[in-house]
Order: sequence, then C-alpha cells, then structure tokens
Amino acid sequence: MKNIKHHISHLLSDHSGNFAVTLALTAVPLLMLTGAGVDLGRAYYVRGHVSEALDAATLAVASSSDTSTDALKTRFETMFAANYHLTTMAPYTEPTMTIKDNLVSSTVSVTLPMTVMSTVMPTLTITVKSEVNKQTSGVELVMALDTTGSMSSNNKIVELKAAAHNLITTIFGSETTSTGATVGIVPFTDTVNIGSHNTTYISDPSVYDWGKDSSGHALGWGGCVMAPNSTHDQDDAFTSTNGKWLPYYWPSSSSNLWSTASKSTTPSNSPCKKKSDPRCVYPTVTTYNINSSQGPNEGCVGQAITPLTNNRITLDNAIDALTPNGSTHINVGMAWAWYTISPSFPFSEGQAYDSPKVKKYVVLMTDGENTFQTFSAYGNLSDGKLGTTNQTTAISTLDSRLTTICNNMKAQGITIFTVALEVTSQTSKDILSNCATPPGRYFTATSSDLKSVFSSIGGQISKVRLAK
Repeated sequence: MKNIKHHISHLLSDHSGNFAVTLALTAVPLLMLTGAGVDLGRAYYVRGHVSEALDAATLAVASSSDTSTDALKTRFETMFAANYHLTTMAPYTEPTMTIKDNLVSSTVSVTLPMTVMSTVMPTLTITVKSEVNKQTSGVELVMALDTTGSMSSNNKIVELKAAAHNLITTIFGSETTSTGATVGIVPFTDTVNIGSHNTTYISDPSVYDWGKDSSGHALGWGGCVMAPNSTHDQDDAFTSTNGKWLPYYWPSSSSNLWSTASKSTTPSNSPCKKKSDPRCVYPTVTTYNINSSQGPNEGCVGQAITPLTNNRITLDNAIDALTPNGSTHINVGMAWAWYTISPSFPFSEGQAYDSPKVKKYVVLMTDGENTFQTFSAYGNLSDGKLGTTNQTTAISTLDSRLTTICNNMKAQGITIFTVALEVTSQTSKDILSNCATPPGRYFTATSSDLKSVFSSIGGQISKVRLAK
C-alpha cells in the first residue's frame, strides 16, 4: 500500500514534461470512452422503445382478422406511429412488414445523432426486427387474486395492486385498448362476487328473506355465490340449466344475528278488548338489524369479477378497488377463474379452447392456505356440504378440489401460473407448485418482490406471442 501511495504521490508531484505528455495522450481516449458510454446509454434507450413500438404494431397485424394487404399495412404503420414517441430524438424510416406462412415479420430503422461521439461517428443507425406467429397472436389472461383479510398485513394488498398494474402494463404495452389481449380479474376470499346484476347465473334469490336497511328499504342479493350441491365447483359444466351456483345467503344466527321475530303487542283485529279475546290476533313481527358487520350478505366480496376485456381503464379501476376481507377458499377462486376464461356459460367473452389464434392463461396468487373459519361458499361447517363437519377433513377436501380444478384446467390447454405470497405451509406450497403448468410457472414471493414476479410472468406470456 505504501508503494502504491508513493508512486501516485510521485506521479502527481512530477512536473516533468513526460507526465504532461502522458496525461495528454490518455485524456483523449478517456474522454472518448466517457462519451461512448453516454451515447451507448442513449442508443439502448432508443432501441428498447423502438422494439416495443414494433412489437405492438406486429401484434396488431397478427391479431387482425382482416385479409386485405393494404388494410393490414395501414394498421401496421398506424400502430407503430402511435407507439413510437422519439421521432424528434431519433427519426425512423418507413417500417416494413411481410406475412408468409402465418408469420408476420417486420423491420424498422432509426437514426440517432451522436453527442460526445459526433466527431468520430455523427449518427448511429439502429435496426430492429420482430416476428409474430399469427396462429398464436392472441392472449386471454385471468388473474385470480386472493383478497382475504390477511392481505391487509405487511403491505401485501398495496404490493399486489402494484404488481397487477405492472402485469397489465406488460401485456398492454402503451395501448389503452389492446388489439391482441383480453384480461379478466377474479378477486376471491371464501366466496366470489359475480356481480349482483347476474341473477340468471344463479338459482332464484327472491326465495330468501334479505331483510331491510335502516330506512326500511328491502335489501337484495349482493352478488356473491355459494357452491352447488354437485361437482360443478371442479369442472366447466356450468350451463344455464345445469350447474348453477346458489346465491350467497348467510342466515340469521347467533354468529350473525340480523333478523329477530317476536309477537306484536298490538292486536291486528278489532274489536279487541284483551289478549284472551279470541278475536284478537297478535301477529309475528320481524325486526332487522343489518349493517356493515352483519346481514345476509355479510362476508360477501366487495369487488365483483371483471370479465375478459381489452379495456385497460376498466382493469386498472378493478385493481384499485381490491379490498382485503374474509377467509380463504382458493378452489372457489380458481373455479370462477375457469368460468371467466371459458368459452361457455356463464361468461361468453372467452374464445374456444381449440382456437389456433388464442393462448389462455390463469395467474393464481394467494398468501395462505385453504381455511374454514366461518360461513362461506359451503355454508357453515356444521352444514356438512363438503361431506364432513370436521374442520381438518373439510380443509383437506378443499385442497383436493383445488388440485382437481387445476388438473382439469390444464387438460383443456390452459396455462397456469401460481404465486405463493409469503406462504409458510409446505403442504400449500406443494399444492400450488403442482397446480402450475410446468416448468418454471410456480413462484414464491415476498411483498417486496411481488411486482418483479408478476413482471416475469408477463414476460413469459409476451414471449409466447412474439416469435423473435
């Protein structure tokens, strides 16, 4: 160390002409290297932006049903121009596009003026190419997102929203209305809200006494569902006449006392002198105490399913509305993720399973394991809807049904990604790992790296769409 310091000190204190010449000779390469670094950074930035714009334009052509060459060319050029925003910094030549054997190939070049390096290299030409297989240009993606009460801890719901937004950005790019992708969102707890307007998807909710609010107005079904008394929580056999789920309805009980029936103290018939008079009828009067913490819809997920859509604003708003509450039935969330991406009833936005132009994906994210703590899509534990009144056995049944759903979905060609967010149970980790489509589609995550995990998933999906 002393020798190094001595040599440096000697060099800096050397006033001989030899040091001046050495410094002059090394200064120019150093400055050029520094300048090259600046211009190289600018070049990488431009190349990334050009690539995104060209991929978006190429995907737009690949996902189009138009057969006119002129129309497709116009679509291609319009989409590129709409997504490329660096024309002042690096103007581009007219991009080219060809279609052969269902492969859409495109090329574009941009010219980037150099700054520090301009004396050596006035401009740099950046050429980017993209290829998309027209047969697999479309994407259908459903995110089944755990919004149970535990998601309120450790900033998990905040990180989930950021990660989900990030995945939307990866899939949509700079588009607000995607030309080749549709996305759905299924928030789940121990039930799922399918939307209170979707009364045709369930058995008639009018048979229930839904009570009245504090102003005396009759209340109705909140949109959540209870599992059918069948295997239709494990398959895609939901039809308008078979397999309908039941409207979620938590009866008034000691654990959720919202309705009380009592004899009126006022007779309904007249003349009536006293209670013993046979002409006196004292009717039964039902009183309701329904509020934010009790009632027939207590425990219902606040955010309804968002069916497949190519509208980014709709999806971003649905993500922002996610609110943690309730317990966990992962299999129920997956069942409705399947219905959402299915081409059959109740949702109709999904394309056929065997469509050559669409790949179907489901991303399942949960921060825990199946539980059976209170009233849920399977009623009370004491109801025995899972074939048992034993909690341990009931949870094991939920796990088994989740495994069955995952296997059945994969058999239909649906690719499944699973994310275990700070899950500690090895049993749950194994179930989620086996649920995912191999290889490399099962992730473990903490709150802080959830965004990067979702970005990785988005990148895998995007790569399938892009041939190069």
